[in-house]
Amino acid sequence: MKTRETLPLLLLLSPLLFTTVPATLGSTAIGVILDDSAQIDDDALARLFARLDVADDVNVTDEGLRPVVARITGDDPSAAIWQGCRLVEEGVLALLSATGCRSLLVINSVSATLRIPHVATPVRSCPAGVMPGHGSSALPYTFNMRPSPEVHAHALRDMLNTLTWTMVTFLYDHDDGLTVMKNLLEALADDGKPLKAVFLKIEWDTEEDLGRTTDERVRNLLEQGIKPNSFIVYGRSALARTLLQKADKYSLLTRETQWIILQEESVQVPALFATGIVTFFRLTFSRATYSPHSKVHSLYMQDAVSLLRESVSEAHASVAWAPSSPASCGFGPNKVLNEDRKLTRILATSKTTGLSGPIQFDEAGWNNLSRWEIINVEFMAKNGTLAHKIGSWDAENGLQLKEPLFTRHAVTDRLLRVSVVVEEPFVMKRETPAGPVFYGFCIDILDQMAKDHNFRYDIYETPDRKFGVQLDNGSWNGAIGQVLSRHADIAVSDLVISAQREEVVDFTKPYLDYGVRLILKKPVDKEQNWWGFLAPLDGTVWWSILGAVFSVSVLLYLLHRYSPYGSYKQPHGPEKHHSDLKETVWFIIGSLMQQGGEPIQNFISGRILSAFWWFFVLIIIATYTANLAAFLTVSRMDIPVRSVQDLAQQAKIKYGTVRDSNLQSFFRSRSQEGGMYERMWNFMVGSDPSAFVDTTVEGLERVQKGDYAFLWDTAVLEYEKNRKCDLIIIGDPFYKGGYGFAMPRGAPYRDDLSMTILRMQGSGHIEKLQTRWWTTNSTCSDEEATMVETTKVEFVGMAGVFAVLLMGCALSVIALFLELAWHLFVTRPRDTPDRHSPAEIPPPQLPNGDLFV
Repeated sequence: MKTRETLPLLLLLSPLLFTTVPATLGSTAIGVILDDSAQIDDDALARLFARLDVADDVNVTDEGLRPVVARITGDDPSAAIWQGCRLVEEGVLALLSATGCRSLLVINSVSATLRIPHVATPVRSCPAGVMPGHGSSALPYTFNMRPSPEVHAHALRDMLNTLTWTMVTFLYDHDDGLTVMKNLLEALADDGKPLKAVFLKIEWDTEEDLGRTTDERVRNLLEQGIKPNSFIVYGRSALARTLLQKADKYSLLTRETQWIILQEESVQVPALFATGIVTFFRLTFSRATYSPHSKVHSLYMQDAVSLLRESVSEAHASVAWAPSSPASCGFGPNKVLNEDRKLTRILATSKTTGLSGPIQFDEAGWNNLSRWEIINVEFMAKNGTLAHKIGSWDAENGLQLKEPLFTRHAVTDRLLRVSVVVEEPFVMKRETPAGPVFYGFCIDILDQMAKDHNFRYDIYETPDRKFGVQLDNGSWNGAIGQVLSRHADIAVSDLVISAQREEVVDFTKPYLDYGVRLILKKPVDKEQNWWGFLAPLDGTVWWSILGAVFSVSVLLYLLHRYSPYGSYKQPHGPEKHHSDLKETVWFIIGSLMQQGGEPIQNFISGRILSAFWWFFVLIIIATYTANLAAFLTVSRMDIPVRSVQDLAQQAKIKYGTVRDSNLQSFFRSRSQEGGMYERMWNFMVGSDPSAFVDTTVEGLERVQKGDYAFLWDTAVLEYEKNRKCDLIIIGDPFYKGGYGFAMPRGAPYRDDLSMTILRMQGSGHIEKLQTRWWTTNSTCSDEEATMVETTKVEFVGMAGVFAVLLMGCALSVIALFLELAWHLFVTRPRDTPDRHSPAEIPPPQLPNGDLFV
């Protein structure tokens, strides 16, 4: 049975439940009705009244306000009406309640029926229906310290009108949430912004029930294929805290999701490994005595007692005021009404400010003058949270935002500590009387980031001047170590993005490509090699070409010899010509030298073989010519090594890289796979003196002294060879990747900084900076500044053309057999004369040779 339906019955039975007690409490008694959820004992309540009495300047009476406490168990309407009537008949000036919504409803009815002023501080927000209205009076008798649910709906409406939501998941734990959401959806529809909603009611009594129920409801929602990204939470603080924990568990608290939590209580935000933003819509508390750990309900109680104290003081100060006789809950003629309305009028027109904020009641008795603050809380994974107030709301001024909802403030207006490693041209340092000044390619990018996101930075050089590797004890040194220890918010330099580093820090998007090459001291011009013309092709290829010349020559001779249409089968005559072996060899060599050759092949099998040979010659000559040009280009200097493979196969030139760098870690890890990298790592580790250097500058100095190759970033080497003209870069890049800025894991500003990099790349700004720092101030000519690897053409690369030639040989042999068959079965029978033809009978000859006639 509904509470509202049982109210008349309770009022009807109330005279039978108790008897009237004469008024003996005096003119300062306040009836206080508490249920067990109020969590305030008699001593605390007495101290509250006493503290307020001492604090005020004017005494009500010599005794002051006195609380008369009545307690009920749970949200029990029947017990509430019993205690309410009992207190009224004992002669209290007013009622003060802290109960559940069902009990509040019947106490409101008692107050309105008997015209007793009632100040309500419900333990949680209640539906609008708990306020019965004025009845036959122009004044309300119940004054609710909490705002109306319509205020919540109005505030949410103003907030959602600034967003583009089309669907929302509404999570609540008591029925007034439905009222709020119903009013909200209707208002948005009137605004032309209809919103679809999924409702999830989470009923709970204990926090253990709350955790289990919340987990089940969220999991069931996801199992239905619904993964929402917009949420509104309306309920007690424990509900909000638990929902955030479950949202993190089910990946619903990410950068793609948006949460609004309407909560009067302060929510203790749990530590989560999340990256989302939660907007809290909560009451603004105006007194400095408020603590974030204070219960909002206790603040309402203090404000209610203070309000009653001031109102009673004002009533006593008026002329000839005396409270009326006690009212009675009797039925019919036994009912006695409170005819004095002085205190009620004072409460209805009161306007003050308490711990919970402004206090002023509307015509229905709601305290709707409350002010709310809007706070963005950004989750930064393991780095905690960052709270930022972005606006406020009140019924008079509406929504006032300094910036849009869900705006990230992880970088804006912050001072970031930046650790750098000096490495030209990425980061360079200039000493000044005011201290070191850092500049360079990376600093230009950092300045653009600071401009885009309105943050400041304090820059310092990494103490050990290292980029950072993981040490044997598991810790990190260098710039990476500075980030991990939280001494730095960002590490800025030519930091290579690697899998090992990504496990401990986050990186921005790559701002520049990375690759490793080697740099040597430029050698003097070498002596000319008489046999250098053979260098473009591998020895196997040369021997294969000679074999092809001999094989094709022999095959062409055999075709001439056995083809019925070859030179050996032609009719006798004065110009008869036989293509013997020396003739076919001459023809093949002449074709190879692109000089032509005789004789012309006038039979099909010979022409097929010649055509395939000419194709073979075309490819061979083109390949040789192209590679010869490359060899002549790079062969003017005596380059001892032309690639990292050559470097690994020799022991004369020492080579190494920077100690405690990402490249050193790369060689160490790849050495476990064996092969070239194992040889190189063992060579570097076993070198004496050490092949490793502490800085890039030291490595380049060793290169300039000779007999040392320095393996390092291509970008740095390109910059150095443009300024040190005696250096040359060798080989193609290997171990390719990208450079990025490092920051703590889960840093919320990573995506913002990455977006700046992407915009700079898209606009060509990065290219302009590269030109400025790498090319503009170059002091060396481009002649032979970079040595690329030039390799001989091996047989594997030419196997295809030899296969085509072999195919041509096979086709020519097949054509030979076809020619023989044609001649045997077609041409020869037609050309053979009849044995009986007179024309075929030779004339008889005499012994001396004369013809016989």
